[in-house]
Amino acid sequence: MKYLIVLLFIIPLVSNAQTINGFIYDHETTVKGVKLLNTTQNILAYSDDKGQFKIKARLKDTLIINSYFHSQQTIIISQNYFKKEIIIELQKIANALDESKVTKILEKKIKTPEIVYVQTQDLITLFKNNRLFNQSLLISELKIKAELQYLFFFNIVVFKT
Repeated sequence: MKYLIVLLFIIPLVSNAQTINGFIYDHETTVKGVKLLNTTQNILAYSDDKGQFKIKARLKDTLIINSYFHSQQTIIISQNYFKKEIIIELQKIANALDESKVTKILEKKIKTPEIVYVQTQDLITLFKNNRLFNQSLLISELKIKAELQYLFFFNIVVFKT
């Protein structure tokens, strides 16, 4: 008999909660992963990949809708929310930075490179004393004929920074 009395008290409490169904979207498309929190009953739900959600609620419960990239909304549940699927439109929020103040502008002076001409004597010394830079390199790799090799040593420019 005790259990029957307890059951009679619990059934109205349980049956009083209903499910709210709906979709969440912004001005472009449906929004997935939106958090819906029934703060009155401490019930949490999320919208699926299609923006659809289901959450238990009672009349006059408070529902808070949160998304990282949208403005938060708060809804007080009325009888109309239980009659059909609801559509919740979220407003996108633009990321904005706080105002900053420029106190000093540092100007970087662009240094023009100093042009240093390699002297012919420097190249001749290099090609006489180096194992890599030699006459074989000029002939086999650079394909410069022996009679035109003097042109290779004429007016070579090196930039020094």
